[in-house]
Amino acid sequence: MAACSSYFFRTRESTRSCVKVLFLVFALSLPGLTGCRTPVPLPRVDLAEPGWRVQESQVVWIPQRRAPSLVGELLLATHSDGRTFSQFSKQGLPIVSTRTALGAWRFEAPMFHHVHQGLGDPPRRVPWFQIRSIPPDASVQEPWRLEVQPLNRTWKLYQPGTGESVEGVLP
Repeated sequence: MAACSSYFFRTRESTRSCVKVLFLVFALSLPGLTGCRTPVPLPRVDLAEPGWRVQESQVVWIPQRRAPSLVGELLLATHSDGRTFSQFSKQGLPIVSTRTALGAWRFEAPMFHHVHQGLGDPPRRVPWFQIRSIPPDASVQEPWRLEVQPLNRTWKLYQPGTGESVEGVLP
């Protein structure tokens, strides 16, 4: 800091030191000024723990219009304290999993090494956050739509704009 205080006798070296110190102070104070919070790590999911309600179903997922469909198993678990866990897998290999707890969310696609997490409400564009029970309840958020066809014993969650859909069989 002494290098920054010598106004009349600045050298090139003292100017560089001053810039480094100011940059360091700015970089260290930036997180405090922006008010950002790092998402809290979500607790591990132990479905054997009391309070979990687990449902399983075969589903067909079409990630986007004109994409091939993926047939797999959907494991959906809700805890009495509000936590949720869902996993779409194919032959035991997890494709996508989601978790919510304590006002935070996490999305994982292990095959692609993708992990996204955040605070607050989970992203609406991810269908797995919309499915809270099998079949999904009518509280799905826009832009998602839900069709339940009791005669065919099927349900379909779809997004008209992207063509993405998840379809399953009624229990």
